[in-house]
Amino acid sequence: NPKRNEIEITDTLQGMIDSGLRIRCHLVHEWHELGKPWDVLNLNELFLQRAPQSTHRGSRIRGVIDDNESVGENTVIDEDARVVGPSIIGSNCRIEGDALVGPFCSVGDRSILDRCRVEGSVIMEGCKIGRKARIGYSILGPGSYMGVGDT
Repeated sequence: NPKRNEIEITDTLQGMIDSGLRIRCHLVHEWHELGKPWDVLNLNELFLQRAPQSTHRGSRIRGVIDDNESVGENTVIDEDARVVGPSIIGSNCRIEGDALVGPFCSVGDRSILDRCRVEGSVIMEGCKIGRKARIGYSILGPGSYMGVGDT
């Protein structure tokens, strides 16, 4: 029950914890406003510019990835796909078809991006972005689907 008829960030975080989601944090030495969606997107860009490049074992990269990429464990990037940096792709993801991801994209674990274009966005865990989808400067919640055709 929100105390001021508003959902506070602490209520949101507690709800995520209660649902079993893993919460991660980063130590920063400066203040960042996060009250509006564009604040989250701006902070995403800032963190991506600072993030180290890494590719985990078990990932299969057949497509093109630029500098400043981080690719999680057991992620597959098809030969026709391209990831433009800086971007972070989580673990157990699939970037398929002629997907173009980035720059400035954070893709959560277990997401599938197939024949789509995604730029400047935060894609949370378990999302599916299908053919012909065009996503720019957006935030997709966990388990979201966008695209043409069946889910």
